[in-house]
Amino acid sequence: MGESGARSHHKHKHQNVMKIIKHPGRWRGHRLGAMLAVTLLAFGVAAPQAQAALAAPELKAPAHNSHNLPVRITLDWKRVPTATGYDWQVRYAGNVVRNGQTAGLYATTAEVRMDDNKTYEWRVRARAGNATGPWSGWWSFATAPKAPPAAPRLTSPESNSANVGTWRETDRQVAVAFVWSAVAGAAEYQLQIASNSQFTSAPTTRCTATSYTSGLPPATTHYARVAALVDGQRSAWSAVIQFTTAKAPAPAAPTLKAPANNARNVPVQITLEWNSVPTATAYDWQVRRDGAVVREGQTTGRDATSAAVRMDNDKTFEWRVRARTDYAIGSWSAAWQFTTETKTPAAPILKSPANNAVNLPVQITLAWEPVSGATGYDWEVLLAGQVVRNGQTASRDATTAAVRMDDNKTYTWRVRARAGSLTSPWSAVWKFTTPPKPLAAPTLKSPANNAVNLPVQITLAWDPVNSATGYDWEVLHGGAVVRDGQTASRVATTVGVMLDYGQTYTWRVRARAGSLTSPWSAEWKFTTKPKSPPSTIRLTTPQNGASNVGELRADGSVTVRFEWASVNGAATYELQIATNDKFTSPVVVKTGSSTAERNLMRATTYYARVASITSDVLLAWSPTNRFVTVSGGGPVDPPPVGPVSAPKILWPKDGATNVDVGDPAKASATRFSWERVGATPIEFVVEIYAGKTLNPAQMIERKSVAGTQTTYTKLLEPLRQYVWRVAAVDANGKHHWSGTAAFSTEGYQVPITQLEWLSQGIRIGWTPHRSAVSYEVEVTAFYPFQPPPLTPPTVTKTYQTAGTTLQVSHAEFRLPNGTLPSGYTVRVRARADVIGPWSPPRSIYKLPGPITRVGD
Repeated sequence: MGESGARSHHKHKHQNVMKIIKHPGRWRGHRLGAMLAVTLLAFGVAAPQAQAALAAPELKAPAHNSHNLPVRITLDWKRVPTATGYDWQVRYAGNVVRNGQTAGLYATTAEVRMDDNKTYEWRVRARAGNATGPWSGWWSFATAPKAPPAAPRLTSPESNSANVGTWRETDRQVAVAFVWSAVAGAAEYQLQIASNSQFTSAPTTRCTATSYTSGLPPATTHYARVAALVDGQRSAWSAVIQFTTAKAPAPAAPTLKAPANNARNVPVQITLEWNSVPTATAYDWQVRRDGAVVREGQTTGRDATSAAVRMDNDKTFEWRVRARTDYAIGSWSAAWQFTTETKTPAAPILKSPANNAVNLPVQITLAWEPVSGATGYDWEVLLAGQVVRNGQTASRDATTAAVRMDDNKTYTWRVRARAGSLTSPWSAVWKFTTPPKPLAAPTLKSPANNAVNLPVQITLAWDPVNSATGYDWEVLHGGAVVRDGQTASRVATTVGVMLDYGQTYTWRVRARAGSLTSPWSAEWKFTTKPKSPPSTIRLTTPQNGASNVGELRADGSVTVRFEWASVNGAATYELQIATNDKFTSPVVVKTGSSTAERNLMRATTYYARVASITSDVLLAWSPTNRFVTVSGGGPVDPPPVGPVSAPKILWPKDGATNVDVGDPAKASATRFSWERVGATPIEFVVEIYAGKTLNPAQMIERKSVAGTQTTYTKLLEPLRQYVWRVAAVDANGKHHWSGTAAFSTEGYQVPITQLEWLSQGIRIGWTPHRSAVSYEVEVTAFYPFQPPPLTPPTVTKTYQTAGTTLQVSHAEFRLPNGTLPSGYTVRVRARADVIGPWSPPRSIYKLPGPITRVGD
């Protein structure tokens, strides 16, 4: 074989060997077999020095940008020649969340499990030994949203069923068992029971079992539905069922006690008594004569088993009783009879003191004529219609009574006879008057005599005087009276007056008892402090125009912090917060520091200002800052599961004043709010009372609330005092009560509508206040003519009246030099439980010629 032929033969063999090396699968039956390497060496063929470069795999499935794929997915790509395996990756939001390897040229798939409702990217690269090829491009796919869990099915009670449940005497409710079908994978179930098919304000009960027993009112219609919670996802609500609870059992008929059946000669003032019924909450009673009801009534409480009645003499009656619960009325008891006594004594005839006697000693003996058949007498002494002395005597001839009365009073008295349990009519009413007692001059207390540097808003105080019914007081400057007035009781021994800065005054007091007056007290002297210029103040936080102010609380309110620079000499500060720049009905915060916090409504525009208060006067307001509170981010998460505890009252808090009563034109109402403490209760119960105490007779509202605030469904009365509380109710029905919070409502101004000059004074009229019990009118006279505002006022008098007009004479305002006033300035305010704000002042003055009015 020639050289060229040998080269050609060698080259041909070499090519065949390379085919075997590259595609061993095609040559499994070839003779070379397991001796391939040896044969290669025998033929002098060398192994290849390097493999060809690996290509990037071509992706097949899932297709690029595919959607709604199942969470279990098979990644598929085409094989790469010479590859011995593959690397694959899946990423989400730029981060690799799944990866792996396959081994073998044909291992071109990988199974992965992904999450619901997400978009992923994936890629692949080939491997050959330690060498890796380039990655393929990223392909995208999106998994389908997770299917909602199946809704459970309520199986008990049956829909449209009646007489459902079992009466439970422990809490006086019907126990109803709710049962529903299980849902695979459910972590909990949510049950709602409501009194309407819209489930308005229906609480949600969470439980892990497929049954729940609830206490419900008897004989009432309810609606129920249930949902399952699987992997944090709630199913649709089940079909709504409607059912009616069982009726409450009627209480047993009471057994009668007294008077005994067929009792005779029974007193006409009688007490009916019967035995209690364990389940009763009240009782109805009736007294009948000849089949007709002549007395009837009701008592409240299981143990309220008696009723006092007054019957007619010499009559036979029958009586019976039945028990009540909150939900049912029992049967009447057996009827018992009784017959009343017959004889009533005559009314006594009075003897002494004679009718209309005057100047009697305070130690008096009352006397009257004896009455036939009497066994004793009742006597009464009255003052202004109220009994102030009374007593009894114990025989027919015991016809006198010694009493000690007060000085300078007019009394009435009367007597009636007794015969056993019978009493006669009262005698005629006679009258007598005791003489007045001389009054001592009051002793002054404060301010101390010759006191200096006093505030201009000052309180005068003196010791009370025995027998006094009030006091006259005067403040003088330069010998002329500049302030005076009266108080209306023996213990009314203080009065507040407003004076001028840097002046020396004297003051004195005398006592009054009816038309009597004591001598004037000693005159004491004091000097007021010089007037100091107001200091400037400015709100620094929140800044004017700020938005997203405050921190959102769990109850949905926003806590806002207010800050300002302190002012030298300020005793306290007053912060006002309102929803308008006129500061109508503002929230008022008084504090001794230069910071304050307040819970406000979210996403609301507010206005705020602050002023410093010295020991006697509120100085100028700061500029007004406007800000908007943070809007929040949706519903508030419930607190962690735990024991329910008493809520914390937020507003109106204890001691709050000027609480908004609402606007009838806008149908708005007073807001009540509180802070939830502990776990989520089933509901909250709110109670509101008129007055200062939790008097059941004065309860004006009791309501159940799902959230942490409510509004009073009617309008509160202005100028009134109220008290309220709130309870969190746990799953067992136990009420966890907050403390009580007493507050008073706002009072609006009563504008003056009439100011008329009369021949001997002026007539004042004003608009009535819907809640006023009385009015306070302040009248200031000025002379010589000086248009308002007056500096200072000349003579000021204060009046109280129940009507809405007042006439003031010149004689009341005769000036120290004997002249009459040439003008007046007046203002009015309403009084009830608390005192309202002053009306805007109005003035009237008279010059020679026509009457002139100012300030209308």
